[in-house]
This record gives sequence, C-alpha cells and structure tokens, in this order.
Amino acid sequence: MTSPSACIRRVTAEEVHQAWLLQAQGASSTGGVTQCAVRVGQLFGSENNDDTLPEEEYELRQREAPDLFWGYFENGRLIGFASASLTSESKVTARARLAHDPDGSTVCLNTLRVHPDYHGKGIETVLIDHLLWYVEENLKNVNQVSLVCRDTLIQFYEGLHFRCLGPSMVSLGVSSKQWFDMEYKMSHENTGFA
Repeated sequence: MTSPSACIRRVTAEEVHQAWLLQAQGASSTGGVTQCAVRVGQLFGSENNDDTLPEEEYELRQREAPDLFWGYFENGRLIGFASASLTSESKVTARARLAHDPDGSTVCLNTLRVHPDYHGKGIETVLIDHLLWYVEENLKNVNQVSLVCRDTLIQFYEGLHFRCLGPSMVSLGVSSKQWFDMEYKMSHENTGFA
C-alpha cells in the first residue's frame, strides 16, 4: 500500500455512490500509457465518456456480490475499487457482465478504477492482488478470474500472471478497437499474497 493510513475492505452499500462517482470521474481522464476505455476490466483512464455505467448497476453488483466489491481507502476516502461477479461462463461474455451467478466457477472482473491523481502508484496492482488472494482463500469452487482489456494493458496483466487468450468476442463502449480476453487460473494453494 502507498500510505500507512490505507486499507482495503469491502465497499458498503452506503459507499456505492462514491464508487460510481469515481468511475464517472475516471471515465473522463486520459493520458499517456493509461489510455484505455474499459467497462469490464476497467483500469486507469478512458478514451471516452460513454463507459460510465448507471449507478444502479453498481448498487446491484454490491448487493449481489458484496464479497467481490473491494475498495482501496486512504484516510476513509475511496481512492480505487475492483468490482467483480461470478459466472458459469469460462470467460467474459455479454451475459456474464450483466448477471451474477452465485454458483459460477469464474470470477469476471467487471471494473477496476483508481482515482486519476493516484494512477501509477501501484494501487491497481494492490487491488488485483487482493482480489486474487480473496478468491484463492475463500472461493474454492472458482477455477479462474477473467477480464477483457485493450492491447495496451496486456503486459500489465501478464505481469500479474494473467494469460492472454487472444481477441475477445466482447465489444464494449462506442470504440471499434479490439478487446482481449485474459485469464488467471486459480491454484487454491498457499498463494503468498499479503
């Protein structure tokens, strides 16, 4: 973590609005290597404002999958969050993005967002590491974590032991740019995550 006053914990129902505002703010930021527009596997910034999801979708995610909605807080302020859901699909699909299946064996990372002032400070990695640790330790029925990302983020995710499966059939946002399927296979052994 980047600060002694920082913590990672579940985002509560009362904090969903803060997450939505953070997502909306991040959707309008761009810059350098952080440019990408992502609804699923969202990371860093965005190329356009059409990626802002309705607040109700975040409320639904938090209500249906609270154990997969994690926030990074500094001094009580939400700085970043990761929101995921379970699916019976083997990778991210349009259907998997819209519904949480409590019996699913794949975790779909739907959104990863960090406040623009905190990009490049390792918070994205801390949130992903925490999510992977949580799944390894608590969701023994889950075989993998899946997401989609732009080509500019493949190397980032590969550095976190995700494997690129190639071009995705999923199309997000208004851009015609290609998305790529990424997966992390669970071992359910002692992960060594902090």
